[in-house]
Amino acid sequence: MFEVWQDEGMTTVPKTRTVLSLESVLEESVAGLDEIGAEKMSLRALAKRLGAGVSSIYWYVDSKNQLLDMSVDRVLADVVATVDPDSDPFDAIRDIAVRLFETIDEHQWCAGRITQDPVRQLNSVRILDLVGRQLSRVGLPVDDQFHSATAILGFVIGLGTQMVGAQNLAGDAVTRLAYLDAAANRWKDVDPDELPFVHTASAVLREHDDAEQFSFGLDLLLDGIRQRQARRL
Repeated sequence: MFEVWQDEGMTTVPKTRTVLSLESVLEESVAGLDEIGAEKMSLRALAKRLGAGVSSIYWYVDSKNQLLDMSVDRVLADVVATVDPDSDPFDAIRDIAVRLFETIDEHQWCAGRITQDPVRQLNSVRILDLVGRQLSRVGLPVDDQFHSATAILGFVIGLGTQMVGAQNLAGDAVTRLAYLDAAANRWKDVDPDELPFVHTASAVLREHDDAEQFSFGLDLLLDGIRQRQARRL
């Protein structure tokens, strides 16, 4: 698209104007958020990245908060797209949970911004619906489907957000090992008579792997659902 302007010699020259779409806005927003984070991202910064005016962005979003919500929904679409709804129900649920956890880790600005609101984030509701559908396939009644689906997603989103928060608290200058070592030392230094588990578990905290911790917790939930299902047969 072109607009006409004149140089100092009054010669008419076509000037290129950036043509935007919702997809291009969200694609660049996700890239920018991955690069500089949510705090530094603004509509003005996004417009600069797109080579457009700020007013052009307002065709697609009303505010920074809406931009962040829509950007989260954009990356959640990738989670929905990777699910095979015809696979074994528990395998499908595990795939959804793992992919969502990986998405939060990959796009850390998503942490704390995922909601099950079909107006703000339809794809988050699609993820909830996918989990619920798999639970219906194993024969759980709708009450159990609701409690199980929300427990699974609450665990994934909560743990993912907690781990991102810990990384942000540590800061870029502190390595994960250094952060865990310092935290483990604080646990180890507590009174073992007053807090025996915390004192003993300090060694596990020091050496633990986030992915293994997540997988263990997810297995606990899925095993519990299987046992609940078996009791109903």
